Amino acid sequence: MALLACLTMLVMSVAACARTPKALSALRDGRINLDSREPDVRAAAGKPDLILATDGAETFYYRNGDRAVTVTFVGGRVVAFDDGASWPASAAAAADETSDSVATGKVRVGMTEAQLMASMGKADGLTAEDGVETWHWVDSGDVDSVVHVKDGAVIGFSDRPISEYTQNVPDASRSESTTDGRVRVGMSQAEVARIIDEEPERTSGKSGLTTHEYKSNPILGDKIFYSVSYRDGRVVAFSEFNASHDEEQREEAQAKREAANAEARSKSVQRSLLDVLSDPRVAGALRGKQKLKSQTQVSSTTTRSTAKRTLKINGTTYTGGADLGRPCSLEKPCPSDYKCVMVTDRSGMCAQ
Repeated sequence: MALLACLTMLVMSVAACARTPKALSALRDGRINLDSREPDVRAAAGKPDLILATDGAETFYYRNGDRAVTVTFVGGRVVAFDDGASWPASAAAAADETSDSVATGKVRVGMTEAQLMASMGKADGLTAEDGVETWHWVDSGDVDSVVHVKDGAVIGFSDRPISEYTQNVPDASRSESTTDGRVRVGMSQAEVARIIDEEPERTSGKSGLTTHEYKSNPILGDKIFYSVSYRDGRVVAFSEFNASHDEEQREEAQAKREAANAEARSKSVQRSLLDVLSDPRVAGALRGKQKLKSQTQVSSTTTRSTAKRTLKINGTTYTGGADLGRPCSLEKPCPSDYKCVMVTDRSGMCAQ
């Protein structure tokens, strides 16, 4: 018996170990520490399920159920780790949906532009903000894989659903486009003017930035506004805004709001009617007249000696206590020991 017990505990122990992610074990037994190098982390924890980066910090994600074990590097050394981090479900789903994922090891912090293009190919378009360029690879209209580049080197990357960042997805097919890769951070205003070769539709200035806006409004196709912003005469930002798509989104959002408001009004009316039915005086009057439904026959008797009541609903006799016959519905259920016997499409009476 003792041997059998030992074997059972051994099997359970092995099973528990099998369920523990390799990265979690590596953290807990001290094989991953602050200042560990990336090769040591990979040797201890294995290949990460996902890699995301921002502002030069790169994070390995190892999935652990609905959570994650994370290890974050700066300059190739571990600066932070967490055995109970959130799993980035949106980024992971986007990475699974595209063949151009930047979160599986094809792109790394510190890559040069040449190395980035060798790994990913030519970008579908570029945008920029605060001197940081974002290179976009758009896959089948569903995923926008982005890489952030500053001073000629990669500082961040992720995959994201286009639906979350639609206005940042560049349309590089027009002569007025500032997002097709011709305009770059650091260019002078004169250099941009030679590229676009037309006067801006609008010029504005705010917080030290001068912004030129170009409108592309063909007879067929979406209306798109392109912009370039300068600080001290040099490009620091450029982007586009698809006004046609924005109008469609607003119309769709308005339709959803109207549908939600209509549903809320309907529920409010239903609650008001149910409140009326819940009034004991109304319920008593309805039961007394037997008119809840023309084809429904309801009769009620009370036996004082037993304090029990009987109620006939749709030809079936039910017996119960004080809550027998109480109005009920899907929104207003009966007490735990009663059930709601439907009398109309929306309401009924409590019975045991």
